[in-house]
Amino acid sequence: MGDLSLILGTVLSQVSIGTFITTFVVAHLLKKVDGQVAFKSALIAFIIGVLGIGTMIMHLGHPLLAMNAFFNLGRSWLSREVLFYGGFLGLAFLYLVCSKLNKEGLLKPLGIVACIFGVCAVFVTSMIYTVPSIVAWNSVNTPLSFALTAIMIGIPLGVYLTNASELVPTASRLLATFTLVAITTTLVHTSTLASSVAAGAGSAHLLLTSPLFWMRLVLLCLACLISIVAAIRYKGKSNCPFNYRLITIILLVAAEFIGRTLFLGTIVRM
Repeated sequence: MGDLSLILGTVLSQVSIGTFITTFVVAHLLKKVDGQVAFKSALIAFIIGVLGIGTMIMHLGHPLLAMNAFFNLGRSWLSREVLFYGGFLGLAFLYLVCSKLNKEGLLKPLGIVACIFGVCAVFVTSMIYTVPSIVAWNSVNTPLSFALTAIMIGIPLGVYLTNASELVPTASRLLATFTLVAITTTLVHTSTLASSVAAGAGSAHLLLTSPLFWMRLVLLCLACLISIVAAIRYKGKSNCPFNYRLITIILLVAAEFIGRTLFLGTIVRM
């Protein structure tokens, strides 16, 4: 249950943050959807986030003592994760309450602060895993991969939930770019590990001999290809087929769950 809870918890938390930020940008900065649509999308992002924090807490040996993490903010990345991710969910909840009560003047400032807390939460969560004794984790690839999970799933899911069809070409171009970044960084990171110390080479061997590694690359390539086609085909059009958006989200969700499984399952300590 340990690794499974971490896989679910980290991916779901990042999806929640990416989806909320996308919803906020679409609704309040681009002003493409009304308040009711934004509320429903933000609510789904919040529910995903609650599920994420619930599964992460289950990883702890004593879940009821999780709040003790607040008392070590100066030295512990885990404590900072509790602060920023808990703060993100709290602010997202306040955003939902104010939206339901039609407190329009509070939505934008609450949303901005929630987005800032969300970005910080993704970063501090990634820093928990930059462990010096694990070569495969102790690099810039860890925070980058965590951020890419939030971006690659958050953008299409947020656009899908808000039904902002006119943004599909722009979102598709962004998605194609970020999936290319994910593919490139995966290959570069694995190559770097293979030529590093014994522990790093061991992790690279586990990755390259795992069918899941190649499956993830195929899924990312498919998502990238579909995004490129959508960006070209639907440029200037006001709608996009339901199947395209849903398929892209499914491909990326599967790819990132596989990626996090590999991340936690290919540990070779120094």
